[in-house]
Parts: sequence; C-alpha cells; structure tokens
Amino acid sequence: MGALLESFSEEQVHRILTLVHKSALEVPRPHGDQGSFWQQELWQQEQGVWNSLMEWFTGKDSTARQVMDVTNEVIRRVVQNAAILVQMQNMGVSNKAELRHLMTLFAGVPSMEDARLSASVFGSQQCRYFIRTPSARRNAST
Repeated sequence: MGALLESFSEEQVHRILTLVHKSALEVPRPHGDQGSFWQQELWQQEQGVWNSLMEWFTGKDSTARQVMDVTNEVIRRVVQNAAILVQMQNMGVSNKAELRHLMTLFAGVPSMEDARLSASVFGSQQCRYFIRTPSARRNAST
C-alpha cells in the first residue's frame, strides 16, 4: 500500500484531493456549519487526512510497518508454541509406548534379583518395603 501511495505524482494527488473535495461539497450541511472559510477549512482537513494516510503507510518506520512487524512476531510465536505442544504430545505417546514395552519385559523377569536390576530402569535404585505390624493394624482401626 505504501509503495502505491508513494508512486502517485503531485498532479495525481491533487486530482484525487480535488475529487474528494467536490464530493465533500455535495454533502448537505446546515447553514450554521458554513462559515465564511468553511470550504478552505474542509480543503485543509482533507489534505490533513491525506498526509496522515501517507505517514501511516509510507516510510521506513511507518506505523503500518510496525503493526505488521508486531503481527508477524506474534504469529511466529504462536506457530512456534503450537509446534512445541505437538512435539510434547508426540513425545508423551512415544514415552507411553516405551514404558508399556519395558513393563512387559519387567513382568517377565524370572528372579527377584533380576527384578531389582530391572527396577533401576524405572528409576527406583533402592527399594523399601513397608510391612504393617499387628500393633499398627490395631491403632489404625481405632
């Protein structure tokens, strides 16, 4: 859009503003709004709108460029976060299948010593056994 606006010659800009001005003059207004310089004020207002439009869209640090840069950065971050979420979900499925396979191997271990070695795969290097004593059972029931 900025390149198109910058490509207009002075004559084209003047013609565009003249057409806009003629159109604005055709809009009915109450006579109280029409002071002695109302047409000149209207022309200056239209030129101000054109200048604002040019500033918005043209130049290296135009507002439109800044908005586009911020929008592109937000989109990049959203896409990056979505990719990370998909990756994490896929890893979870992969880890679940791996653990299921390891558990089937662990269940088929023939001896307790082999089972202790296999337990280290699941992260338990030291096993503790808790046995409920008869006195603990009596205290728990009261």
